[in-house]
Amino acid sequence: MKIRPYQPQDLNSLKEITVEAFQGVSIDEGIEREFGIINGHDWKWRKAGHVEADAKREPEGIFIAEVAGKIVGYISTWHDPEAGIGYIPNMAFVPECRGQGMGRKLLEYALNHFRQLNLS
Repeated sequence: MKIRPYQPQDLNSLKEITVEAFQGVSIDEGIEREFGIINGHDWKWRKAGHVEADAKREPEGIFIAEVAGKIVGYISTWHDPEAGIGYIPNMAFVPECRGQGMGRKLLEYALNHFRQLNLS
């Protein structure tokens, strides 16, 4: 697995991976089951919007996992320099790459990114 920085052309792939990965576990999906579609948009639209918001907020904090040149997962991060805290709002992988330790490597990469930013 290769880890590389996010590029804007990655966004659609990340949205697709995220929606698939969060199927059945997304809080937005649970809300939709309880109350129905909200304001004309389903949970998939909202979850994909979260990824887009991550990319707008701090694109340099998104790291892409690739295998054989194909995007197989990612982690998004952002930080609050005043508070000295980093956040990980999203991480997702394609089904065939789950359970192989790739997420752990990506998480370690993100934590190292936070250390380089001198976050506690």
